[in-house]
Amino acid sequence: MLIVIDEADKLFEPSIGSAGVDYSRKIQNEFLKIMDGDKVDFVSEGNDAKKTTIDCSHVSFVFCGSFETLLQNREDKPAAIGFFQSVASDEEEDSITIEDLVEYGNVRREIAGRIQQIVALNALTVDDFEHILNSRKQMSPIRQLEKLYMVNLSVDDKTKRILAEKAAGKNLGCRYMRSQIQSMLDEKMFDDPDCRNFKLSLVEEKEEGLPWCAA
Repeated sequence: MLIVIDEADKLFEPSIGSAGVDYSRKIQNEFLKIMDGDKVDFVSEGNDAKKTTIDCSHVSFVFCGSFETLLQNREDKPAAIGFFQSVASDEEEDSITIEDLVEYGNVRREIAGRIQQIVALNALTVDDFEHILNSRKQMSPIRQLEKLYMVNLSVDDKTKRILAEKAAGKNLGCRYMRSQIQSMLDEKMFDDPDCRNFKLSLVEEKEEGLPWCAA
């Protein structure tokens, strides 16, 4: 069984409760049982409580996340002073090690030691975000909104470029592009709720004289 945990970096970040308990550490304790391949018991609540035992001997984890806090903590580390200070190469700066997870990512050493491979992906570029917008697949925010609202959307190339540059330059991601397109669409659907075909643009000069809705 393969378990993929998205936003895992948020799970590892300290979460201190009112009693001073770090719930992140408590969650990681539970992960240890599963990652060690133990049998884990789950007991349902209520008067007819039943126990379910799951054999975790064939369970593997994939932890996904941006780990921005880890990278920031590592960047803020005081530099060594003197002739023997080491200068990290570009390749080392882009990589993440087991020690980084422990020292800067709040990952328990026992958890980090059980991670067999770390893969650092390159950040999406402006062209990557533009490709996502132009895709005919469901990864495109345009296709997602078309399916959600059952409409046809046409977004001009200049608008796509503007959205892609902002998403990449400010690290806002695809959610930003979707929210901007949805904002434009909501405004036009409010003006004409019966329309099914919409032309959306952030470029004012292209808006003049062009109908937003086509029958």
